[in-house]
Amino acid sequence: MIWAAAAWAFPYPVETATLDNGLELIVIPMESPGVVASQLRMRVGSRNENDAGRSGFAHFFEHLMFSDSERMTREQREQTLLELGVQDGAWTSLDVTNYHALVPAASAPAYLEVLAASFAGLKLTPEAVRKEAGAVYGEWRKNSADHDRAAYQALYGAAYTVHPYEHDVIGHVADVERMPDAFEYAESFARRWYRPENARLYLAGDVTLDEAKVWAKPFEAWQPEPIPLDEAGAPEGVQIPEEPAQTEERRVVVERDLTSARIGFAWKVPAADADADTAALLGVQALLFGPRGRLQNRLTREEAVATAVWGGH
Repeated sequence: MIWAAAAWAFPYPVETATLDNGLELIVIPMESPGVVASQLRMRVGSRNENDAGRSGFAHFFEHLMFSDSERMTREQREQTLLELGVQDGAWTSLDVTNYHALVPAASAPAYLEVLAASFAGLKLTPEAVRKEAGAVYGEWRKNSADHDRAAYQALYGAAYTVHPYEHDVIGHVADVERMPDAFEYAESFARRWYRPENARLYLAGDVTLDEAKVWAKPFEAWQPEPIPLDEAGAPEGVQIPEEPAQTEERRVVVERDLTSARIGFAWKVPAADADADTAALLGVQALLFGPRGRLQNRLTREEAVATAVWGGH
C-alpha cells in the first residue's frame, strides 16, 4: 500500500506493509546514501496511565526496554550497537513511546535484529525493575529543579482535571517512589500495551519496501498472548477518562526565584489522531516557532522581548 501525500507537503513516497503479527511497517525511500533512520513507535504514553498510583509508567517502561533480553544482556546489546555504528535512543510523550536510531544502511538488518530481540524476548526481573526505578527517581529530582518544566506541568495541571494529561510524563513523585516494587505491574503493562498490533516501525532513507520486509522478519517472533481489545484497539476495560468541556479561562502562578519569567498560553485542540486539522496545526507550529519562525524571530530578535519562544500541539 502507498500512502497518498500532496507533493508540496511531503515530497517522498510512503509505502506500507503489515506483518502477520499486526506490526505496521512504514517505509520512506529517499536520497540518503548509506544511511537509514529507524523509529519504532508504541502507541502508549502518559495518557494511558489511568490506573491509580501508576502515573509515569509509560516513561518507566521505556527505561525497562533496555534491560536484558532472552538473546543478550544489556551490556552485550550496547557493545553490539557500538560495533554496528548505531546511534540510538528513546523518549516518551503524552501519546506515544518512541525508540529511534540513526543506522548505517549496511548495519540496518543487524540493528533491527537486536531491536526485535528486546521486543520479542524482554527479560524483566525484580532486580532490573528496582535498579531502573532508581534512575527514574534521579531523573524526577533533576526535572523538579527545571523552571521550564515546572511551568509546563502547572499549565497541564490547570488545563486538565480528570484526564491523565494532567500529570507530567515522568509521573507524580509518590508514584515514582513506588516503582521499585512494581515488577508485577510492569509485566502486566507489557502484556497490555507492548504488542505488535500496537506498534509501527518507520524506516526512512537508503531503503526499499522489499528490503525493509526482509529486515523486519525478526519481529515476527514477537507473539504475545492474545488479549481482548475494544473497538479502538485498546485493551478491554482500559478507559481513559473523558475531560469535561472547559467553559472559562483558567490561570495558575508558580512562584520561583528567577532572573526571567516564564509564561505559557494554551488552547484545547483536537487530538492528534482524531482530526485532520492536526496536520495544519503542526504546520503553523513550524511556521511560527521554528528556528526561523516568524513569531520566534519577531519576539527574540526584532523586538527582543523574550529570550526564547516555543510552541507545540
